Amino acid sequence: RALETFAVVAVGAGIGAGIVHDGKLLRGAHGSAGEVAFLPPYGGLIRDHTLRRDEAGGLRLLEAAKQRSDWLGAPPTSVEDLFRRAAAGEEPATALVEDECRHIASVIAAICAVVDPEKVILTGGVGGNQDLIDRVDTLVARMAAFPPPVVRSDLDGRASLVGAIWLATRVARTELLAATAT
Repeated sequence: RALETFAVVAVGAGIGAGIVHDGKLLRGAHGSAGEVAFLPPYGGLIRDHTLRRDEAGGLRLLEAAKQRSDWLGAPPTSVEDLFRRAAAGEEPATALVEDECRHIASVIAAICAVVDPEKVILTGGVGGNQDLIDRVDTLVARMAAFPPPVVRSDLDGRASLVGAIWLATRVARTELLAATAT
């Protein structure tokens, strides 16, 4: 609430971001500011293959897990299981989680280069994992010229809902005031 310029990066099935600059949500000319899945080098591939999944997020992680043959038993069937196995030191899970952390850190470093946020807040089913957040924070510190702290959202899975309610309330207030002024 006290931040003027920040980014919320949601990593769930895919990845997306909401960027607030000078206290205002950046929407962009087409309403698509924050569509970080389209950042290079992966963005061109996504645009060419519209059914392709984001290069970060739970769907990509589970797809990559299925492709590996070096699991101790069956590959994980959920992101929670993947992170649990990574925390236990199982090499394929550790490698996949590290790769995910690099993807997310690269996205955040790109946001930092353009927006220079005070803080980056991670949320979502994947993004809310504290082990992932700690590793991403370390990587961003190495990648960004002016690295902000990367923290976990206090709103857990409600971050998008709270943001949508805030935006709708703000728009409704603006329209109501405009209607009463005329």
